[in-house]
Amino acid sequence: MILISETLRSAKVTLTGYLWSESAEFQDMTIRPAILVFPGGGYQMCSDREAEPIALAYMAEGYNTFVLRYSVKKDDFKDAFNDANEALEMLHKHADEWHISSDKIAVIGFSAGGHLAAMLGATGKIKPNAVILGYPAIFSKEGQKMNVRIPDADECVDETMPPTFIFATSTDEVVPIANSLAIANSLDKAKVPFELHIFAQGSHGLSLAKTLTANGSKQMVNPIVSQWFNMSIDWLREQFGNLSVTREGDSLENQQTGLSINSPLEKLLSDEKCLSIIMKNLPQIVQMAAGNPMMKQASLKVLSNYIPNIITESILQQINDQLNELS
Repeated sequence: MILISETLRSAKVTLTGYLWSESAEFQDMTIRPAILVFPGGGYQMCSDREAEPIALAYMAEGYNTFVLRYSVKKDDFKDAFNDANEALEMLHKHADEWHISSDKIAVIGFSAGGHLAAMLGATGKIKPNAVILGYPAIFSKEGQKMNVRIPDADECVDETMPPTFIFATSTDEVVPIANSLAIANSLDKAKVPFELHIFAQGSHGLSLAKTLTANGSKQMVNPIVSQWFNMSIDWLREQFGNLSVTREGDSLENQQTGLSINSPLEKLLSDEKCLSIIMKNLPQIVQMAAGNPMMKQASLKVLSNYIPNIITESILQQINDQLNELS
């Protein structure tokens, strides 16, 4: 994993990224969809429970993920909105560097962060490609409870709003489900595709609704509500498609053509000329592979990730050059 941290307009506003490292074992996924997370916290804080755990959960599903800790404790939500716009612009600006598919960027927000995500989807300078809202605060009257001026997000929705996924609980007393129902109704009127899940029971601020985000509170653990995450993954697949799978067979290396450092070691050792090259540069590998069938199924490129002290970059390049001369 590659961890990045960017400071936005204010030193207190940060964008933290969790990126997949490049690897020969992930050859089909050099460019990935992205998730931008807006934690909740009533526009007074950014909840840790709805930040890194969310980002890492989506990262485990193959996404490059980001957490925005936006401006808080303001009279108006505009600073936070400007932060959200800047963060999304930054993802587009660094799409190549951060290996992001710029047409597959989703935002997810919880509670007040859900309001921010909804407003970005409805009125952002650059709009995300999908929006996920967790028990979102939608109405301006919710802002009165938080001592911050916010617009009615449902009234800002039009046909340009990206596809949206919403989940909430019917027993949420902090942000009533009327908020979720209102934006769902606006999406329906604008003919924007959406998916809505209202769970029968559950407190406000459940996050993943699992023990790891419960902060020791039993009421923050709800196995039924926790299903929202896998539901959102299925929904995102409908929006962005499945992660790339292009090869047949069990091994990523089995379908390699020709003879190279990406060919299975067994294939190289069975060719007299290739064997000669490996014996010249890496004689110990031949001995190691003699009694290890699993090792023979891997390529020299993959093996270099596990024994870099033996298969160094320079030796690997040298072998590859010599194998190319055989073509």
